Amino acid sequence: MKSTSLRLLSAAALLMAASGVASASVMGYGNFAFAPISGFVTYAGVTLPTATSITFSGDAITGVPATYLGNTNIFLGESGTDLTINTGETNTLQLFTADTGPYADFMSWMYGGHTYSFDTSTLLVSSSGVGELTLSFSGTFEDSLNTYTNGPALVILSLNDAGGGEATYSATFATPPPNVPEPATLAMFGSALIGLGLVGRKRWARR
Repeated sequence: MKSTSLRLLSAAALLMAASGVASASVMGYGNFAFAPISGFVTYAGVTLPTATSITFSGDAITGVPATYLGNTNIFLGESGTDLTINTGETNTLQLFTADTGPYADFMSWMYGGHTYSFDTSTLLVSSSGVGELTLSFSGTFEDSLNTYTNGPALVILSLNDAGGGEATYSATFATPPPNVPEPATLAMFGSALIGLGLVGRKRWARR
């Protein structure tokens, strides 16, 4: 019983430590929609679902809800702000190759005198039908003032074939993605483990 209590206390300590590190930087809650300024992107390939690359030419934030996950949206007021998508290859995103990423500063924008950026870590490519393609990027979000650092984030681009090697798309950015545990949740779980450990310790002491 003693070893069990010690293991519980050790696990609780690790969770509380992780919670403390996570809460050291501010958790930003925000999401917005964005789209290409020209209305289109171009792609290389016979059809959009089999495209080998997509080239971006400039994007802008098109919609910002007032709240996100029950919190005030940190991007409130940024509608209309220009975005830059950068792959290091004249803004061409290679698909189904080793050159797909990850990308540092894959997406960046300026607002209020400082820069926001999104770094990709993984990319999921899927197609739900003829003429459709979905790109789901997971990664981290931060700003130049270090108010938000390495926050989990998600970008989803839904593309539709417009013919002639062009595609329209709608896209969303969210930080954190839905269903990501918050520091407060970790802290509560850690407190519960500490409570269990103390109960077990008292029971062991009575023997």
